[in-house]
Amino acid sequence: MPRFIINAPNVTIQPSSTSGTLTFAQISFVLQNGTFNSNGVNLFFNVPLTVSGGTFNGGSGSMTFNSGGTLTLTGGVFNATSGTLTYNPFGSNITTDATFNPNGGTFVVNAPTNFNGNATSMNFHNLTTLANFGMGNRIFNIAGTLNLLSSSGGNGTIQAAGDVVIGSGFTGGSGLIQFVGTGNQTYTNNGGVNPTGIWTLNKTGGTVNLASNLDLSNAATNFVLTNGTIT
Repeated sequence: MPRFIINAPNVTIQPSSTSGTLTFAQISFVLQNGTFNSNGVNLFFNVPLTVSGGTFNGGSGSMTFNSGGTLTLTGGVFNATSGTLTYNPFGSNITTDATFNPNGGTFVVNAPTNFNGNATSMNFHNLTTLANFGMGNRIFNIAGTLNLLSSSGGNGTIQAAGDVVIGSGFTGGSGLIQFVGTGNQTYTNNGGVNPTGIWTLNKTGGTVNLASNLDLSNAATNFVLTNGTIT
């Protein structure tokens, strides 16, 4: 497959427009050095995006990865959009060996996805899952809202510092859930199955408010109360 390669340390490439869309349809995008700015446009990837160096700035427009549009981060810095990043490739892997900055945006897993690579943790602001996801035995740090809406997730730990919502279509999985941070949080279950891993309360401030019953009858162990308040 032909590639569009940026490999110049003092070069910044960006669309001339601050609106509209930019679609990578036939040529894969490789950032090895330098800077790419989205400049506010909506980005669509129908081919792989690889960041092995330099800085990728997702800006504020949407980012959509369609079939064939995988994301591989092996170096450099990836600043996600402050809007919504939607990941659609069915049964693909996201490799995260480099810095992934969530930039206050929302990451949507919209097709079965495995997160792999050597990184031991990954940071998100808002995370929404609409399909099965594998965490690759790493920690997912969620600063904003965690929406587990459909399918299941496992092989890792979710440290939630914001609200947690279990959707009616979520079927559980083996993931571990930890309530952390200093702010108030709300837990809501709209009829789905809670993950079966260990649930832990370990907050240094704030309160976890239960807007619905927290049913852990299918969990591996009892609820672990390390620190904090749950009501």
